[in-house]
Amino acid sequence: MLRHFCIAIAFSQNAQSRQVAKLIRTPVFREAFANFDTIAVADANAHRILARYWPVLRPIRFRGKIRSILGCARGLVKISAEHGSFARYLRSFAIPRRLYTAADLDAFWRKFDILQADLRIRGMPFFRSTTSLLQLLLDLDYDAVKPDLIVMRLAHRIGLVPSEKGDLMFRQAARLIQQYAVDRALRPSQVDLALLAFGGQTNARLLLRQVFCPATASCDCTSSREVETAQQRRVCKNPLD
Repeated sequence: MLRHFCIAIAFSQNAQSRQVAKLIRTPVFREAFANFDTIAVADANAHRILARYWPVLRPIRFRGKIRSILGCARGLVKISAEHGSFARYLRSFAIPRRLYTAADLDAFWRKFDILQADLRIRGMPFFRSTTSLLQLLLDLDYDAVKPDLIVMRLAHRIGLVPSEKGDLMFRQAARLIQQYAVDRALRPSQVDLALLAFGGQTNARLLLRQVFCPATASCDCTSSREVETAQQRRVCKNPLD
């Protein structure tokens, strides 16, 4: 469980996904966090981890993430003591893992709110926020969507939300993407991946042969810093058409 927490935190706050993806596959990432031994990490010293591993961990962007990971480990220890494991704790909220109907979607958000409120009371770093908690559920194979910067930017440009920022907008975008998936019998993670690819996330965009610019916004192709290749030709259109 701590591994999922570490990975979600590493990818958060606009860290470059391609570099983080490489990092989490290295033995050093596992070594820095004591092979994801929750008790060992809960007792670890953030300054020592930073002194020894920060040159390698730098792709996660912010040093404060190390302290957050240690805080999460301490939270996991307490939850395990109360519930036996984090898995049992999470199951107690009965959040639907799969969304097939509008009722499932309503239940997802109602129970998500209860889980989030409990994590806030516990002072759990990162995962008391909407985006990070949705990321964790997505990683745990729930039909969740993480409304990160890339998704929100594209959601705004194609008219799903009136603004890219704010918790209300994050929730609106995530729910609309889930509803789109339910209506078309897709997994929300499939739609999420498409949005990341069309939005230009450094990892997901490699799946495209063409880079799309939404027709509802001005195209910035000519000012893009990305290098054009013979395999990647920009086409201006709405990716959901």
